[in-house]
Amino acid sequence: MQVTFWGAAREVTGSCYLLTTGKGAFLVDCGMFQGKAEEKTGQPFSFSPADIRFLLLTHAHLDHSGRIPLLFKQGFRGKVYATAPTIELCEILWLDTVKLMQEEIERVNRKNIRAGRPEVHPLFTEEDVTGAMGLFEPVAYDELCMQDGVEFVFRDAAHILGAATLEIWAEGAKVVFSGDLGPFSNVMEGSPPIIEEADFVVIESTYGDRRHRTLAETRQEFEEVVQEAMAGGGKLLIPSFVVDRAQRVLYELVLLKDKVPFSYPVFFDSPMGARVTDIYLKYRHLLAGEMQRFNLDNRNPFAFSDLHYVVTPAESKALNEIEKAIIIAGSGMCSGGRIVHHLKHNLYKKSTRVIFVGFQAQ
Repeated sequence: MQVTFWGAAREVTGSCYLLTTGKGAFLVDCGMFQGKAEEKTGQPFSFSPADIRFLLLTHAHLDHSGRIPLLFKQGFRGKVYATAPTIELCEILWLDTVKLMQEEIERVNRKNIRAGRPEVHPLFTEEDVTGAMGLFEPVAYDELCMQDGVEFVFRDAAHILGAATLEIWAEGAKVVFSGDLGPFSNVMEGSPPIIEEADFVVIESTYGDRRHRTLAETRQEFEEVVQEAMAGGGKLLIPSFVVDRAQRVLYELVLLKDKVPFSYPVFFDSPMGARVTDIYLKYRHLLAGEMQRFNLDNRNPFAFSDLHYVVTPAESKALNEIEKAIIIAGSGMCSGGRIVHHLKHNLYKKSTRVIFVGFQAQ
């Protein structure tokens, strides 16, 4: 078995690993590049998509899944194995990506037409997303699966809902792909798996050069900034990934309201925010840790009286007229999305606060 790295090697995004055996080739992940490497997303694959027999997907984040519709567009027709939550989250993220790409393409083409330059086209379309969705094969955690002489098991990686660490056996060797891992002291997804042996391990090291603060320290800092923003009567802007990180922010606000009751409007400004949160509630039995207390009490861990979901662009723009609010919006890296609009209209105000709650690409 041969492993070739076509992304996420000496870089954070673009996860894509080609594994070749005597019976053919398969992929682990096929994600988009982000940050400074974003232009690599549109470059040709270094292999023939039509020759890939199947794909194992660790989780739904676009830097792991985002080029699968492009893979389909270029001829891939094998199965895509993933957990059920990952499959549902992918559909939301991919369709949102199509929408954002189309908006950007229309903007660029207006300039190109005026300048006499040729029009550009999106990487993939809604039809490609539909085709790629038809390739999914749902698998459960800890279920032994096999294709083309390759055995594999998805273990709960405790990263986001549905995320997996992969154990793969082929041609007498075992290789483990960690995928993205959650910490052992996790709030929503439990703890990552303990795997005792492997011949080769491909493991993420995004935060391998530092020690995180404790959960207690992180919560204290979050509470202080929220309370400071409310005391100042201004806006608190929270750039956030809509999948998992935003739900975690909502949960922390629930805890804060339980601890120190407050009345301050909170807006989750994302067209897909409500749908993603509904998926988290649908699969809440897969969540662990503190979530189990809410399950026992039959209580929604992501809802409170002052929370409002913002869907349309007009509703989002109307937030400019509100003086005080907590606004959660994507993109989490501030590279696009509605958070850019809110930063533009509020950063100059002394009463505005910003909390970064996720990884920031350079």
